[in-house]
Amino acid sequence: MDDTAFREWLGVALAQVVSEEGAVLLMPGRRADLERFRARVSRAFGELRAQLSRAGVLHVVPEMPLSGSYAGGPIRGFADLVLSKKGEQRAILDLKWGGKNWYPALLEENRHLQLALYAELLRQQTGAWPAVAYFLLEAGRLIAPDKSFFPDARVVRSKNPETTAQLWQRFLATWRWRMDQIEAGRIEVVVEDIEATPESLGPQHGLAIEALNPDYNPFANLVGWRAEP
Repeated sequence: MDDTAFREWLGVALAQVVSEEGAVLLMPGRRADLERFRARVSRAFGELRAQLSRAGVLHVVPEMPLSGSYAGGPIRGFADLVLSKKGEQRAILDLKWGGKNWYPALLEENRHLQLALYAELLRQQTGAWPAVAYFLLEAGRLIAPDKSFFPDARVVRSKNPETTAQLWQRFLATWRWRMDQIEAGRIEVVVEDIEATPESLGPQHGLAIEALNPDYNPFANLVGWRAEP
């Protein structure tokens, strides 16, 4: 599409999405919110389109179903966008609305596990690891670990020189460790105010153990209970 055709298409598509999914924005008194939403989405998709054009992307598959297996059995998911360009180069682009601080931190600390999972499933299908990146819609910003696929990406380099493939291996090591505990009848509840024990220290080459936000951690309700022998 040329720019004019793209803007016309986006206007029609956005109006349809709002009519189907955006009832709150159509309520009386919410016109300003609706217009801000339209402006942000228009700006974001214009930037996304420009990024894909400058990267030389030739083919885009939205909501691509991915399936494969790992040590725990079959696994599947849907990647937001799978992109291809000349030379069989591929990338997985995950679309997020907000998180302008959260998702750069995931890349910086090499904790982008959702992207690593999609990348591993695509690797099982194609034989090669794809590039990975996030596109933050609210900010209209594409962030990636490097510029190998997206030349105009905002680069967020990992503090440790690790690849997505190495992140996947750390996940597998952590999964095996946790499964050994579960099979032995031990389940850890991870919260910030409980001191770590030798059993709660993960494998040397595993993932760092994180406490979930207590506002969204249903397992925190188990803290303070002791099983009777």
